[in-house]
Amino acid sequence: MYINLGDAVLTYVVSFTYLGVVVASDLRWNLHTNAITAKAGRTLNLIRRNLYRCPLGIKSLAYTTLVRPLLEYASAAWDPFTGRNIKDIEMVQRRAARFVTKEYGYETSVSRLVSDLGWRTLQSRRQGARLAMFHKAQSGWPGLSDIVSGLRRQSRPTRSSSDAACTYSRLQSRTDCYKFSFLPRTITDWNSRSAAVRGQRSLASFRKSLESCPVGASRY
Repeated sequence: MYINLGDAVLTYVVSFTYLGVVVASDLRWNLHTNAITAKAGRTLNLIRRNLYRCPLGIKSLAYTTLVRPLLEYASAAWDPFTGRNIKDIEMVQRRAARFVTKEYGYETSVSRLVSDLGWRTLQSRRQGARLAMFHKAQSGWPGLSDIVSGLRRQSRPTRSSSDAACTYSRLQSRTDCYKFSFLPRTITDWNSRSAAVRGQRSLASFRKSLESCPVGASRY
């Protein structure tokens, strides 16, 4: 099947990389996850070869500045929902935790290593990125306010609450691809937060509230 756009013929492709994000024809994130984990894995291997004898703090800083951003670029848009994709992404961080701490024992709890290093799970960080984007949209950031302009609010601000503390009606969906896309998924996460968290005026205070009052993300 071909579609004409003026004199040009648009051919069908399985995927297309747009602004660094691999968008697949089935609207799933397997290809993008494979691409970013492969790239992050190569960068982590480079760090391991060159910084093996460095102190823990240096290795941790190298991971958080050179590897983790590769796994989180534009994650608010593509945050995956399948266990496979979530696990594949987390495995890069778990490998990094072993490298940073030099703990390679079979019985070592890697989850404990990640926690001791003060790293949040990448799934939790992606959820925070989505909520931060929603907060920006609701606060009227240029180019983002249209995201919430058509949404129906369930509650109205009162003297004791701010406009930002409102909840929104959930969006109905028939497919997982839409159910777990940005708006339906983030509205559910937003409504699950307390009014005190939702009502934070500044983005910095909102982010801080998210970290201090986490809502558990599903484990892979």
